[in-house]
Amino acid sequence: MECTSRIISLVALLCSAVFALTIARSADIQFMSMLKEGTLKIKDSGHADNCGSVPINFTWSPKDLSPSGEVTLYLDYILPYDLNKGTYNLTIYEHGEMKPMINNNGSFTCNTLHHCPLNKGDHVVKSQVIFNLRNLGGYAGDYDVVAQVWNSDLQNMFCINFTLTILDELGPLPIRNGFS
Repeated sequence: MECTSRIISLVALLCSAVFALTIARSADIQFMSMLKEGTLKIKDSGHADNCGSVPINFTWSPKDLSPSGEVTLYLDYILPYDLNKGTYNLTIYEHGEMKPMINNNGSFTCNTLHHCPLNKGDHVVKSQVIFNLRNLGGYAGDYDVVAQVWNSDLQNMFCINFTLTILDELGPLPIRNGFS
């Protein structure tokens, strides 16, 4: 049970930029524009794949997370529909497994969103640093994540999936004489 709650906390942290939507600030728009145009390169970043029809860009850096490190999240997204309340589904698999280890779904209201209501066409551009990843300690491995959100009219707001790697507390083991 503790493993489940800690992993949900981890994914909630990563998806907080998506679930806790914030209307774009000009500095964030400029940052994301540079990232898209290729004038700003982020080394060692992870990227979510879009599993729906709504364009969304969700990345993080560094790609592999260390419990002793931090992560920066980046989100660029234009709302396809109005959003003031809705439902979500968050599913986590051990990498390559077919049966989910966690399937968490629920609803949210305006009270849980930072700026609400959000309107169709609002451009959300956000970067956020999560400084404390200590809750990831003891959960080294690769996890496949699928996150979906619908508004109150059951219109698909977005669907993303990604593989998240959590490093051992001390980082990856060094390779010695061909063995790790």
